Amino acid sequence: MQILMPALAQGHFVLYVMNLKKGRYEYLSSKKMYPLEGIIRELGDRLMNEARSYVDYMYHKLSDECPYNWEEWDWYVAEVFYQSDSNSCGVFVIKFLEEWDEDEESMPSFKDWSTKTKFLIGKGINQYRMEMCLRILKLFTNTIRVDVQKKANDFLRKR
Repeated sequence: MQILMPALAQGHFVLYVMNLKKGRYEYLSSKKMYPLEGIIRELGDRLMNEARSYVDYMYHKLSDECPYNWEEWDWYVAEVFYQSDSNSCGVFVIKFLEEWDEDEESMPSFKDWSTKTKFLIGKGINQYRMEMCLRILKLFTNTIRVDVQKKANDFLRKR
């Protein structure tokens, strides 16, 4: 089990993870220039403190003793593929949220990225952005979906 916490740290989206199965805190960033130090580390420590409080509370509520010795936990910085532009960090974090697995230390869709060119990576990110938009538009809970579809169809007919 893991608790995933996306955050905006110094204008850059990152992902903090409390990995209950492995007994560690994990940090994922799509840019090397945002290492786990300074204010980014402080934010992670504060988020983990809140998550620890939540986990302790839930065990207490279940009248059970929390099995985790938080003092032994440390940070693990995941090696992920880095973005090649300055504005895809949010997309990367969404991808991390979808694919980060508490047992694995890699993500399926990032598997071959180290061998691809920056152009292909950018193309893949843009494709993923479009897929996300379509998923949101198609959600039955999207109350303006029908209106957006109608306007899109009208626009396409005029072209």
